[in-house]
Amino acid sequence: TATSPIYSFSLMPAIDHMIAAPNPFQPGTNTTTLMFSMPGPGSAIFEVFSLPDARLLMKTNIEGLTDGINTYSYDGRDSSGRLLPNGVYVVRLRKTGANGNANETFKLISDR
Repeated sequence: TATSPIYSFSLMPAIDHMIAAPNPFQPGTNTTTLMFSMPGPGSAIFEVFSLPDARLLMKTNIEGLTDGINTYSYDGRDSSGRLLPNGVYVVRLRKTGANGNANETFKLISDR
C-alpha cells in the first residue's frame, strides 16, 4: 500500500473470499498458497476433507494472523505426512478475528 496527499492505492487484489493458487496443484512438487481476508487480527483452523466421504485428512492451527489479507502455504500432505493422491478435496478455514468469526470452504484439486 502506498499513500500520498492525492492518492492511496494497493497492489494487493481485493479478496472477498478465499482463493488458492495454483489450483490444481501438485503435492510433493509444489505448494498452493491460500489467500484470505481476516475479520481483525486473530487465528484460523485450516482443515482438509476427502470427497465424497468428508473424512478429515488434515487439521492445523494458524496463529498470528493480521487484520485484512493473509496467506498460508499448504504442501498437500495429510496429518500423517503422506502426500494427497489425485482428487478433489474440500478445504475449510474457520477464522476467529477480533471483529468476529467466519467460516469459508472451497474445493482444492490435487494433480500429481
